[in-house]
Amino acid sequence: AAGGLLKNADFSARAADNKTLPADWQVAKGDQGLYVVVDDDGFGGADSLHYQAPQAVACGPVTQTVTCDKNTDYLLTAALKSDGVCKPRVQVYARDLDRPVVNLISRGEKTWKVYTAAFNSGAATKLEVQLYGDEAIVGSGKATVGSSGLDEVQLYRVADAPKELQAAQ
Repeated sequence: AAGGLLKNADFSARAADNKTLPADWQVAKGDQGLYVVVDDDGFGGADSLHYQAPQAVACGPVTQTVTCDKNTDYLLTAALKSDGVCKPRVQVYARDLDRPVVNLISRGEKTWKVYTAAFNSGAATKLEVQLYGDEAIVGSGKATVGSSGLDEVQLYRVADAPKELQAAQ
């Protein structure tokens, strides 16, 4: 069976030119101090993406873009962890449609919690998976002071998703 569409979903691979950043994910230059890969606090393995902001500076998402089939059912899954303040958000944005098609938002659990959501791609041919350290950043464009973790971020065709994830729907 085919696996997920996202590369380096568990953040175990590092960018060749900067070992604090995840391979295959895009991190804007200004955000590189806010999002780092850590190897001592993961959901499945030891690695995860850690968000830490000491002050409310400009901030955007960490992203990865994949091609998708139109009018197809997909499943987004992610393990999220909060400091009690920051509620990490994983959003799938359809550039062709100029809007988000689905998102997962932490409820503030201080231990790793897996979230999943199903959606249909509609007319979209490309999907941008956007990782935010806190849901408020989506609207404000500013970092929320605090920290959070994101791990095991993956996008599946529903037909290819692991059975336990399909059952969670």
